[in-house]
Amino acid sequence: RLAALNPPLSARITGNTVLVSRALDNIAGGQLFSVALALGVIYLLMSAMFTSWRAGALALVPNLIPVTVYFGTLGLLDIPLTPTTSLIACITLGIAVDDTIHYMVRFNADARRLANESKAAFSALEGVLRPITYTTMALCLGFLVLTTSDLKNQMQFGALSVFTLFLAWLCNITLAPALTVGVRIVTLWDVLRLDLGEDPQHSIPLMQGLTLRQARTFALLSNIMDVKAGTRIVTEGEEGHDMYVVISGQLRVWVPRHDGPVDLATMSRGAILGEIGFFAAKRSANVDTLTDTRLLRFNVDDLERLRRRRPWIAAIIYRNLNRVQAERLVRTTHMMR
Repeated sequence: RLAALNPPLSARITGNTVLVSRALDNIAGGQLFSVALALGVIYLLMSAMFTSWRAGALALVPNLIPVTVYFGTLGLLDIPLTPTTSLIACITLGIAVDDTIHYMVRFNADARRLANESKAAFSALEGVLRPITYTTMALCLGFLVLTTSDLKNQMQFGALSVFTLFLAWLCNITLAPALTVGVRIVTLWDVLRLDLGEDPQHSIPLMQGLTLRQARTFALLSNIMDVKAGTRIVTEGEEGHDMYVVISGQLRVWVPRHDGPVDLATMSRGAILGEIGFFAAKRSANVDTLTDTRLLRFNVDDLERLRRRRPWIAAIIYRNLNRVQAERLVRTTHMMR
């Protein structure tokens, strides 16, 4: 009938039903956009903070699942998406990501301290479980107050908020540790504050060709040791799979003989030791620290992790390692002549 109206007459349909329908469409579209935008921003911030796109994605998973389950619950229980219920996903996302950052930063610190990701996951969870549980309980109790309201939308808001916050807490204490067990996380703050001495990319042969940030990233994906003077680092004849780079300090390389110990070399900043055991499994000499020493220790697993996460850095490290091996072979050949 509207199409049959003669010009200049025109008409459009309106009324409460039409306005409400359009408002709900706008809410649904706005909710999708706002959640997607929030997840994108969180992903970028996490990736920048942990200096890894993969770590950013892992940090996002425990926060994405509660939001997904929340919207699925709305559909399952036939609860409409209203201006009130549309707020819950963003609120939960903002709260849950704080707990995830809390855990991952603690995991990063424990992984460097223990040099073992599996042990670090348990240690980090033990350290953060109480605070994130208490904060979640406090928030849930606050939202539960709304369930005593006579208004249906406030009751739904309080109950759904508690449900979604509980899911976020559950994901952060189960899924987050499971995802990070095999990952070495490096935060931006770690990269900025790590001290490798002056110009490590120039003064340490293994790091030549890297930028300062890349050198620090490689060091953080390995293990840094502070060793007291008089400590045995390597023992001749033992099996070993670790290689060391001297960041600071002095070390004595020697071998025992019938007529007494024979000194082979004194190592200082930039020297590499343990490479023979690294490739052949058997150590060829003893190495003791003469002064308080700082070492960078890494093994095959660390190099493989570096290859997966930072292939450009790994390529330069492998090239420098081959160069160091070749130079050492040349020196040994000249000594035999």
